[in-house]
Amino acid sequence: MKFENHASLYGVLSALVAITATAVVPLWHFLIKKFGKVPTFRASCVFVFISALLNIGATYTTGPVFVFLAAMLFGAFLSGETILSNIFLADVIDYDQLHSGKRR
Repeated sequence: MKFENHASLYGVLSALVAITATAVVPLWHFLIKKFGKVPTFRASCVFVFISALLNIGATYTTGPVFVFLAAMLFGAFLSGETILSNIFLADVIDYDQLHSGKRR
């Protein structure tokens, strides 16, 4: 499959990242229960960085199959960062309410 138009490639890869990110949400729930929030978030950050580097390298060096696989990997790990950042935000809001008595 050859993409002459970069916009169409971007659209396909964005959809692939979103679909993969949605599909792995139960996996992140399991990992949070098993290892805890902070270690899971740290691992997710490291793997997002590695998969982003794979995406950059795959775009310029390999065929489209590897680019699609790298995008799926990126989506899977990006999902973990997104979920955990929202969980941490809720924890901070609860912590602030506990100490200030106000729900801000």
